[in-house]
Amino acid sequence: MKSVVCLLLVVLMVSPMTYAERSVHSIEKELKHIILGEYAENEAKSRRQQIAPLIAGVRKRAQFLFELSECGIQSNLLTKDWIRRSTELIKRAKSWGSKELEMFARYCRSYAHTIHDDIDRVLEDSNLIAQWSEQNLPAYRTLAFANRIRLLAFVRSSATIAPDSYRDFIIAQSLAETPNQLAEVKTGLADLMIHLRDLSEAEVLLADAKALLTDVTADWIKGDFHIVKSYYHRQLEQHEQALKDAQTATELYHQSGISYGESAGLIAQIINLSELGRLSEALTLIETIPEHNTFLSGARRDPYLSMAFAHIYSGNGQPDKAIGYAKTAYEAFAKVDSSSYRVTSTLRYAELLAETQQWQRATRMFQEYAELSNTYTQRIKSQYSDMSSTRLNLEKQQHKEQQAELKAQLQEQTIANLKQAQQWQVMAIAASITLFLVMTAATIVVRQRASRMTQMIGRDQLTQLPNRRSITVQLARALKASDSLNPTSIALFDIDHLSQINEDFGHSAGDQLLQEVAQQAQQLLAGRADIGRFDGDEFLLICAGRGKQETEQLCHQLKATLSELALQHIGIDHQLSLSGGIATASGSNTPSSVLLTRANDALKLAKQKGRDRIESSAF
Repeated sequence: MKSVVCLLLVVLMVSPMTYAERSVHSIEKELKHIILGEYAENEAKSRRQQIAPLIAGVRKRAQFLFELSECGIQSNLLTKDWIRRSTELIKRAKSWGSKELEMFARYCRSYAHTIHDDIDRVLEDSNLIAQWSEQNLPAYRTLAFANRIRLLAFVRSSATIAPDSYRDFIIAQSLAETPNQLAEVKTGLADLMIHLRDLSEAEVLLADAKALLTDVTADWIKGDFHIVKSYYHRQLEQHEQALKDAQTATELYHQSGISYGESAGLIAQIINLSELGRLSEALTLIETIPEHNTFLSGARRDPYLSMAFAHIYSGNGQPDKAIGYAKTAYEAFAKVDSSSYRVTSTLRYAELLAETQQWQRATRMFQEYAELSNTYTQRIKSQYSDMSSTRLNLEKQQHKEQQAELKAQLQEQTIANLKQAQQWQVMAIAASITLFLVMTAATIVVRQRASRMTQMIGRDQLTQLPNRRSITVQLARALKASDSLNPTSIALFDIDHLSQINEDFGHSAGDQLLQEVAQQAQQLLAGRADIGRFDGDEFLLICAGRGKQETEQLCHQLKATLSELALQHIGIDHQLSLSGGIATASGSNTPSSVLLTRANDALKLAKQKGRDRIESSAF
């Protein structure tokens, strides 16, 4: 019993400290990265486990993202149950009126549909995500990038919708900001070019991706590069190099816990070993495939490995054994239209039928292969032609935009030169008139400047609110007029985690946030209280003639209004929260410094209790 009590005390002592070390915003940001697959499976699991103890008691938005983050960890193993779960989360987000959470839930559902090859459902969700996220840049740039490259470009490439896939890659490239993202785009484009048999273009893209690898931090992106490089070398029949790249990719994927990528690496190794005639090594590798690799078990194992087995046993002089595997692969891939695997498996089956002297069936299979090969070749040519047209149109559009921008710059320069010339002419004419009027206007100008200087001295330049000096003078006046019937109350407000917002979204966005808060507060408090900027992220409210209870009501109303501000238009993906401290003076004898100290102590108490609240001084 004592040990349980001690454990509870330790948890109670440690948890608040741990929570204080990480803001809710930073936790939500990390959960979003997990959902979007920014981390490999092993790293994502570790990060989610670190967040788990901090999630209890936080707002429902963070709890929603924590539940959804399981999708990012299980991205290789998403069952149809995840389609049901993500659909329920979409409904929940809609009921809360949160478009942002709805889009992240749609991302998970769309990813689950890619695992089950439901292309229409993937496109349905992903097109909605693209439309919303790309209209709300830069706040949702990471979501927009992940959706374009990992869903739209991937599924369209798999479905050989080459022009659309190419366009998605180009859009993703325009959204990419880090070496990881740029390398992911270049590698994906190279894979598309290999599929379209444009090996020269693929070589250039792989060289670009390789140059970025020294700055890439994610092993799974390096794994993608090596597996695509393996496909490239296999097309050139450079099987030794293809095997080396496949082995490197397999190791990188295994370290990252990416079972889908690991399976692709293993298959590439087996195929290249078979091509090199190293059949015993290929068989040994097949026998040692990890049982936990779900992408090389069950239905997925049969077609790919059956084709490899057919090649191995055929090369080993065992056509009777090979033909059974060739038939399994042929029947499995016959269900997939316009697949290179279907063409290859049909040819292998036809060759083995001929080798085992089943001439009639072999003839039919060779005819089927000829038709499939012709259709597939024509389709690839058509897709490449369409993709080339798309690329040309994009380049023309870019050229037109550059020409239009250059023309606009020249026009602006011409207009500026004309205006400057006109200004000199006007100045020459106006000089004599100005000389006549200057003595008459001197007194008026001096008075206007003095008035403006007086206003500037008492005004905060960023928010246009009274500055600290001016609002403190107003407080002193209000306290002089205070008595027991007409008390004066003040409130110090602080924007929670402004320094973190500046760090995450930039100081320019932080300045715009201060301006937005100042404008909204001034509108709400007009005629009811005075407000000024007291310090960096602190605002001082003076409620002359209001007691403690009335001031608390007014402050809670202000806090609720500001907390609902939508900030996406200024580039901030963050829910605003404020902390406040209230103090009241019932007579004219209370110095302003004492009243400010009491309000500041109440503000500190609000922060110690977890922020996002208002506390009143006990005095």
